[in-house]
Amino acid sequence: MSSANVRSIQTLTDLKTRLARFGAESQAALQRMEIELRRTLEWLDERRRHWEGQVRRCEEIARQAQAAVQWCHDSAFWDPYTGQFYVPDCSGPEATLRRAIEWLRKAQSELANVRRATSALQEAGSAFQRQAQRQNRLTEKELVEAQAFLERRAAALEAYIAVGSGGAPFAQTPSSLSLQPNSAQRGATFEVWAATYVFQTKRRISVSVVLNQHLAQVDESGLGLLKDRMSDNYVDEDGSLWDMKAYGDDSIINLEQLQDYQLMMSAGYVFDADGVRIPITSVNYLFSSRGAAEKNRAYLSGMATAWYVEWQPDGSGEVHLLEE
Repeated sequence: MSSANVRSIQTLTDLKTRLARFGAESQAALQRMEIELRRTLEWLDERRRHWEGQVRRCEEIARQAQAAVQWCHDSAFWDPYTGQFYVPDCSGPEATLRRAIEWLRKAQSELANVRRATSALQEAGSAFQRQAQRQNRLTEKELVEAQAFLERRAAALEAYIAVGSGGAPFAQTPSSLSLQPNSAQRGATFEVWAATYVFQTKRRISVSVVLNQHLAQVDESGLGLLKDRMSDNYVDEDGSLWDMKAYGDDSIINLEQLQDYQLMMSAGYVFDADGVRIPITSVNYLFSSRGAAEKNRAYLSGMATAWYVEWQPDGSGEVHLLEE
């Protein structure tokens, strides 16, 4: 039997934590950038309104100054008593007109600058939104899957260490599941055991809301698939969907998850992450003890099939159907 030199499973746990921190920090950074973008656009809009008002004001001043210059020029007349042509001094109105035109051009220039800046920022904002959406998809999907993968790998290595040391993946009794550091690790270890000794393979089905619009149709309770789901296992031969529960005898399943699984079975199929249509013929829950299966019998009745593991003194487990 070949062996691996497993040095530190904690490294995988630390990496999972860092991925979660990265996801939270990236989301916060995107939110800050979006706020700054919105504030800048609001400020530019205020500047646009200001310079539009200035343009109108300068146009009115220029119009009045032009009228004053025209009136001044029209005031020239021939004085028959003096025998001279009288021309009034129009330098004042003409100077006012020149200043009004200068102010108008400045206001028009400022307005054009604001409009160009707004257009450029809106274009950059659209590009940012596209990138932010891709980043959100990365954070919400790929990072979550990566964390789940690391959790499974850590559990698999722990199971490998247990087997390599001459023991079984679990100790002699199912109560040893409670000795695992946390419920997530217990669940991951139970998934590894089931994949190895029950299914002999690991096949997870990722069901996203985006790719499964047929599950968005409301059911009798008025609900549809509202969040992405991933099964613990799937059997191609019979189209059965499986979820493993390393529960204590008093634990209750996630009813929203059960409802989503029921939607999939009622539809008869789902589309996986690659867009491949996968048939769903049944939903099955495998509990780590008969007591846990009994506790959830009423919730699963008519919606999913309950199975449980009966543990043997040598550490092996036998899977049994919970009879109705």
